[in-house]
Amino acid sequence: KYVDRCLAKVQKAKTNSDIVIVCCHVGGQYNSTIGGFTKYITNKIVEAGADFVIGNHPHCILSYEQINSAYVFYSLGNFSFTPNYGYYVDDVLSECSILLTFYPAQNKTIKRITYSVAMVRTDDDNISRTYMLYDLIVGTNCQIERDYLLSLHNNAIKRFTNSFPKSLQKEYVLL
Repeated sequence: KYVDRCLAKVQKAKTNSDIVIVCCHVGGQYNSTIGGFTKYITNKIVEAGADFVIGNHPHCILSYEQINSAYVFYSLGNFSFTPNYGYYVDDVLSECSILLTFYPAQNKTIKRITYSVAMVRTDDDNISRTYMLYDLIVGTNCQIERDYLLSLHNNAIKRFTNSFPKSLQKEYVLL
């Protein structure tokens, strides 16, 4: 009944809106792969009329795909939990997140989408903060720290786009 109710709301939104963006709490927590139910539910939401679907439960970056004219972002990462405190799974890049920026066009469509990589970390004062990873990379003078951060950055992009970036940029064009 929850799926049917969700799909009915997406269909109604499509009749009242030029662009429909659906944010879903879907996907297995810290799973580094996209599960069958996640694929099922996101496909149903696209069929119901969503232009963009954004998943947010896994707390790690997953890839995106285009389904017909819609885009599905399976998970953008972990914007608030500090991975080195509490429950954490190694090697899923849960300290990183993808920040999407949508640029609307005057004809009521999205003309461009860009993305950047962010990182949650705990500073010396034991307060967790989210930083743009690019800023951390270019702001450090320590080569070991720079190499570590650059590796995180490149692996986060690889996880999201299925390819490594050709160069370090503050913002990348997706569409």
